[in-house]
Amino acid sequence: MDQWHHQPLWSFNNARGVNKKANEVRSGNLIELEGRLYQVTKHQHTHGHGRQLGNVQLELRDIQSRTKLQERRRPSDLLEVVRLNGRAFQFLYKDEEGLLQLMDPESFEQIAVSPELFGDAAAFLAPGASLSINYTDEGQPISGELPATVELKVVEADPYARGDSATSSYKQCRLEGGARIGVPPFVQVGDTVVVDTAEGTFVKRGAGS
Repeated sequence: MDQWHHQPLWSFNNARGVNKKANEVRSGNLIELEGRLYQVTKHQHTHGHGRQLGNVQLELRDIQSRTKLQERRRPSDLLEVVRLNGRAFQFLYKDEEGLLQLMDPESFEQIAVSPELFGDAAAFLAPGASLSINYTDEGQPISGELPATVELKVVEADPYARGDSATSSYKQCRLEGGARIGVPPFVQVGDTVVVDTAEGTFVKRGAGS
């Protein structure tokens, strides 16, 4: 493909692109901008007021040079999300060197990858989580992706205060895996919560609560 000719480190013959709105892009996604391939390492949607739609702030990492780029887009702006050779894995644990140990659920082959492949979304990994790794044509892992939402257990949370309700200000909690997010006051230690992995935000109480 012509757009990859100036990137000699890898070939992307099997790259497949699909246009998505900026507010649908997820951390870990690969996007193509002006012939360069970037990984989304941080995604933040700032909602506007009234008829204003706000904007989407993206932190991107150039796959080849590893340099970072900040992009601000309108939620409806279209971006080309690139899919390479994807392969499903299950997260096992994070080892002493900080690498993520993964297992192929079909062959039971185990591999170790850097959390950097997932950007900020790595904080939402918990043992047993399903994920995918994108590879270059040469078999080099280039990015990792989590599902749009994951269900995680709450391991620390502020105590419930009498009179609080779902409409009260959110409180901070810590999830298995170490991520901290805001949750409604009724969420307690031991509950499970569904988290949006792109926004890093509470969606609803999980089925295991």
